[in-house]
Amino acid sequence: MKTQFIRECHYSPENRHNLICFPHAGGGSARYHRWGSEVGKYANVYAPIIAGREERFPERAMNSVEAVIDDVYARIRPASAEKIYVCGVSYGALLAYELANRFEKQGIVVDGVFIASQRAPYVSKTIVDWENISDKALVDALTCISDGNNAEVVDEEYFSLFSDTIRRDLCASDNFQPTHPRVLHAPIYISYGSLDSVISRDYIDAWTTMSQASTYITEHDAGHCLLYTSPSPRD
Repeated sequence: MKTQFIRECHYSPENRHNLICFPHAGGGSARYHRWGSEVGKYANVYAPIIAGREERFPERAMNSVEAVIDDVYARIRPASAEKIYVCGVSYGALLAYELANRFEKQGIVVDGVFIASQRAPYVSKTIVDWENISDKALVDALTCISDGNNAEVVDEEYFSLFSDTIRRDLCASDNFQPTHPRVLHAPIYISYGSLDSVISRDYIDAWTTMSQASTYITEHDAGHCLLYTSPSPRD
């Protein structure tokens, strides 16, 4: 499956399960490198490198989910005998959903979609003009989204380098509101934080209509970033 700009975070030739992972707004593949020790015995872990970060930092980030997935889909070459799972957190959850949608439209079976801290695609929300709000307003919003863990966004050098990518990722997230989102064949596994100040429980419950298979919700005693969690499964 590995091609240009598809990061191989963990690979074992014996595995026939492949997990494709997408990050939060402004994030990259680094968070998924740590998954090898836990997930690696079950699946190969891949992370597409999205424009505006890592080796694609010189490229400007795309400001639509569809454009990002057009780019990713053109690079991924799953083998027919392999099982495919997709996952994403926050903004990345919408990318995961849309990639699963593209796969299924082409007759490629997706065995599971893992969603964290994000609304279902058809749930409308207030659109924020992320590309034009002030730096202070952006930092305040990111501080809220990150549950107060804002060391990166208040770092002047980091902010100057990545604020445009973050703004455009957030625009893509807000603007992804398809009128008739496709219901997936794959089961959907949803994680959310009961203390999330951004994504309400109603937004999470809306995912239960997005699969013809089963949906599973796991609630965590945590905020949007699911830090320091105590999971409580709920079907």
